[in-house]
Amino acid sequence: MNTTAMRRTRSTVDAAAGELRNSGWACGAARWTPYRVRVDTQLAIARSFIDAVQAKNDRAAAELCSNEIEVLLPGAGTPLKGKDGVRQMIDLAPKLEQSARGEVQRGDEVRISTLTRAPGVFANYTTWVFVFEGNKIRRLSFELRAAN
Repeated sequence: MNTTAMRRTRSTVDAAAGELRNSGWACGAARWTPYRVRVDTQLAIARSFIDAVQAKNDRAAAELCSNEIEVLLPGAGTPLKGKDGVRQMIDLAPKLEQSARGEVQRGDEVRISTLTRAPGVFANYTTWVFVFEGNKIRRLSFELRAAN
């Protein structure tokens, strides 16, 4: 798997306008502008989704998903379904610090790895696994790995 080291800074999402503002994502020498970037690639949509989750913007995150999205949370027996499931995931999620570690796309699957921390509580590597139908997220699952 060829992953590229990533660095992430603060960002905001305007999913209704279909744009990512101040993305702050950088990949080697390539850098997205800090102004307006069209959210027209699956990789940019996945980044926008993570940004919306971190900002607790459930409306923006849901707009990036298909109506039939399934979200499989670690340890959950059944997936959360539909845009209401996405909103529920964001409402339940605690505030965590995340920094991007790598990303890769193969076909309609995008994988973004982050170091996820709750300072003083835990740290792990989280891989967000997005499966797309066109430019909408159809399935989201997570892979966790200990950071220590």
